[in-house]
Amino acid sequence: MNPRIKELAEQTNFTIADSPIWGVKVQEYSLAIVTSCVDQISDLKGYSGVGLDGNPYDTPSWNAALKAAQDLLRTRFELDNE
Repeated sequence: MNPRIKELAEQTNFTIADSPIWGVKVQEYSLAIVTSCVDQISDLKGYSGVGLDGNPYDTPSWNAALKAAQDLLRTRFELDNE
């Protein structure tokens, strides 16, 4: 099982049945959630809104920050980098 998912399960007192199938299914489910989050970040690239500071979001630094967030999630949860 992915070490980070196992650590989060332990922190929340979530126990996985002794069956290896449960461990696999929990990991698949957890990674699907994380992958969905990474994909959602892509939807913010090129966002044309304006922040509270009056600066537009669609800037190289905004898009670089989004990419960094995706890379961090991929690394932390050991997803294949795209």
